Amino acid sequence: AMVEGGGLKDRAERSKEEQIKAAKEFAQSVSNQIGIPLEYEQFYEFIAFLPSRLHGAGSLTKYWAFDGTEYKVRGIELRQHSTPPWIRSLQQRALDLLSTGSRFKGRPDGPTLQRVLRLYRRELAQLHERRIPLDQGVTARRVSKELEGYRVKNLTYAALLRAQQRGCRIPPGGTVRYVVVNHDATSLQERVRLVEEISDADASCQLCTTHYHSMAERAIWAVLAPFGWTESMIQQSGQQVNLLDFHQ
Repeated sequence: AMVEGGGLKDRAERSKEEQIKAAKEFAQSVSNQIGIPLEYEQFYEFIAFLPSRLHGAGSLTKYWAFDGTEYKVRGIELRQHSTPPWIRSLQQRALDLLSTGSRFKGRPDGPTLQRVLRLYRRELAQLHERRIPLDQGVTARRVSKELEGYRVKNLTYAALLRAQQRGCRIPPGGTVRYVVVNHDATSLQERVRLVEEISDADASCQLCTTHYHSMAERAIWAVLAPFGWTESMIQQSGQQVNLLDFHQ
């Protein structure tokens, strides 16, 4: 785990092979001195730690790294089993743009980051034009308690309530799968549709744009935030908004 390790950054402009050799020698040297094995893990072309929303510093439990072939991800949507397919695909495609795009001093450059933003905007347009199929919005949540044990009436509760009203009990330890169709519906069970209902849903049943827009924004933030992008920059085409903008 990253919380039990560390990273080395080359400042001598050595080749990849030279860097790997030096890293392994360093690990062996430290191990010999402290008596605790320090193992070389992998060479990453770049690694990004998400800034904590509490203090702004990099979070050691939320990061993604590219080794030249594939990504290693921890703590972001791609790693979470509950993530809907559309969100998972969006985040993976965004990361793929970073790995294949142009770079400056070894890291994805400005034009590459703008390509990620354009991808995000295109997918949002698809969402708001109701072109994302229902099955691409399926969220899977592990049930932790009986229905009456839920104090917070969240979307998982709404899905369990809908299942119960249809004669289906999902016990603790099971998984409830649903799509959000109206996050703000007064009736809790009308906020979601169970995955079993999707095939019979009529054309008027669509993904909740507000809910999935928010999920998409968080997924893209996880890709762009390590480069200094804020949520307001994502919303404003990469420009940071400040108070002076409201006086123009």
